Amino acid sequence: MEKSLKQQTVTGVFWSAIEQFGFLGIQFITTIIIARILTPADYGLIGLLTIFTALGMTITDSGFGQALIQKKDVTEIDYSTVFYTNLVLGLIIYFILYLCSPLIANFFHTPELEKISKWVFLVFPINSIGIIQYTIITKNVNFKALTKISVISSIISGIFGISLAYNGMGVWALVYQNILYYFLKSILLWYYNHWKPSLNFSFKSFKNLFGFSSNLLGTSMIIILFNNLYTVLIGRFYAINEVGYYNQAYRFENIPASTLTTIIQRVSYPILSTIQNDNERLKSGYRKIINQAVFFNFPLMIGLIVIGHNLFDVLLTAKWLPAVPYFQLLCVYGALFPLQSINVNILKVKGKGGTLLKLEILRRIIMILVILITIKHGIIVLLIGNIFTSVLSISINMYVCGKEINLKILEQIHDIIPYLLASIISSGAMFLIDLLIQPVNLIFALIIQIIIGAIIYLALSEILKLRAYLEIKEIIKMKKNEKK
Repeated sequence: MEKSLKQQTVTGVFWSAIEQFGFLGIQFITTIIIARILTPADYGLIGLLTIFTALGMTITDSGFGQALIQKKDVTEIDYSTVFYTNLVLGLIIYFILYLCSPLIANFFHTPELEKISKWVFLVFPINSIGIIQYTIITKNVNFKALTKISVISSIISGIFGISLAYNGMGVWALVYQNILYYFLKSILLWYYNHWKPSLNFSFKSFKNLFGFSSNLLGTSMIIILFNNLYTVLIGRFYAINEVGYYNQAYRFENIPASTLTTIIQRVSYPILSTIQNDNERLKSGYRKIINQAVFFNFPLMIGLIVIGHNLFDVLLTAKWLPAVPYFQLLCVYGALFPLQSINVNILKVKGKGGTLLKLEILRRIIMILVILITIKHGIIVLLIGNIFTSVLSISINMYVCGKEINLKILEQIHDIIPYLLASIISSGAMFLIDLLIQPVNLIFALIIQIIIGAIIYLALSEILKLRAYLEIKEIIKMKKNEKK
């Protein structure tokens, strides 16, 4: 059992990593190319609709996917019930937001949003067709199939978006690219998973699943509302260019910050659900997960703070440099992201959706209070307030989630401190290199910074005997022996 679980985890993480890095790598390259053509205002227009698309996607799924993964004895009737629920919700959400498009345009004082939003919201019914297929593939830990689906959809839609941008389509290049991505993704999900719905809908099944999913839905909606609140506030109170700068900064920060966390979180949830009643194994598994997450995330995010200016100048050109201060502050938040995100997996595994919802409500109350204090003092102060909110809410989460598996908050802090110190030291070296080389050649300075930073961090990991580093070495050694 233990060996099977370990093998399943390693395989799942491997293919999930390929999928995430493949998808985000393609998206990253596509964004760089298109952003060099389009204006910050073009990205600002799409950014204003992000909160609506994110909420629509969440309501369409309504947490049923997570409920099916968590449930051990899933039936065909359960799958069919959720399929039809997702489909109906996708259509309802689209028509509601279609009718609200004039109100959205008026709220942001941007008339062109009315037409744009009617097209952007088409992703809801398109995506709803493939949600249950995605859930089944995830429950089976078949991330190899998801990798193919994600990469193929990203490449085709990315090439399409780039060609539209080069042909002067402006913001519509982003709109049509997104629609094509979800269309291809839904088709491929059906191609790689051969499950088909029966003509059955069970209200009993719906009720049982919704008992678990409703709390997750409420939690997810709160998370999305507040994750996108800064975009809404910036769009409402500042120029649309600022929305473009902020969203591009957020995109560049979010790719590395969320990728590793998403990989580990998505793979660990279905696997840890199988040992949900064994607190000792959960505690051990959780500590390993956090160690692995911060091992990669801390040096990455702190390093990005140092190279932020050079990175934007080289990749996006000087027209995007006003986004750099936003990016650097968001990277501080990004460094903390795994601690916030992975913690809640314990509550999900334990079926404590109610506790999770209460924690999110408390976190958002704190966030609102901080926003009310900082909103009038500019975007920089607003984002500093976000960092303060994150530190406070993470501390609360670590305490509450730790109690579920008898893991004290001081033990959790003790686990992550060595990774933080190693990351700060290696990033400090990157900063000194920039002072010496940057005036000579910007691109050369960026490359040298990254190489030296990585070498110093790995050397410190060896010297300090960081737990995650040693475990990765062991896995690599095991893989080499298997090949022999």
